Amino acid sequence: MSDQDLALRPSGVLRLREGRHLDLRGHASSIAARALTTIYRRMLCLVYPLQGRTIPIYRPQIDIDFRPLVSAEIGDYLRFRPSAARDVVSRRLSHGDQCHASWYRGKIVDACWISTGTVFVPYLNRFIALERGDVYSYDSYTLPDYRGYGLFMARNSYTARRNQKEGYERSVALVAPENYASWLILTRSGLETIGEYSFMRFPFGGIYRTKALSGRTLPELVPSSNGYDQKSSALPGTVT
Repeated sequence: MSDQDLALRPSGVLRLREGRHLDLRGHASSIAARALTTIYRRMLCLVYPLQGRTIPIYRPQIDIDFRPLVSAEIGDYLRFRPSAARDVVSRRLSHGDQCHASWYRGKIVDACWISTGTVFVPYLNRFIALERGDVYSYDSYTLPDYRGYGLFMARNSYTARRNQKEGYERSVALVAPENYASWLILTRSGLETIGEYSFMRFPFGGIYRTKALSGRTLPELVPSSNGYDQKSSALPGTVT
């Protein structure tokens, strides 16, 4: 592992809360991470080639039904994520994004979204221009009572196999270094960190930088796309 690779490996010292039960040290770490990310934000870019490989199948510890969300099930999604806005969820679906949901005993307990093309990432206040054949995963969430049952790994496997069957070439995800648990799970699932986006925030703008590992190319960050802006598109992104 090169020095550059090590520089892009999160230390886990500063960590966002991520739904954890925190001790005193954990609270201090979370507060420091939240303070830092108000002015300086980073997202690691992780990729997973989909074609020409056998994608491992992971089984959750409870009986889950994985399937894409349809418009008639938006109410079920809002009960799963009460903080979500109905118009945003509806707009995501009408835009062509897909929500892969994990159902248990008639309710959604885990889900993530996928998108293609040029996608708005609110955390960076920029669009990411995906390459042809890329599919972007975002807004992954598991209800706290259902964590520890292997849903994240199982649903990632299900989603990757669907994306592979549909002809996508590469899965792309963005993860804040302060979201250490998610980064660990994704890398253990086979995703590789290829670079980093950073954003130093100012009241009326900011400074953006990108850092790709040697021999790798990051999808471009752009301020706008095809007439969309963050207010009109409300397209997704997450601190993942």
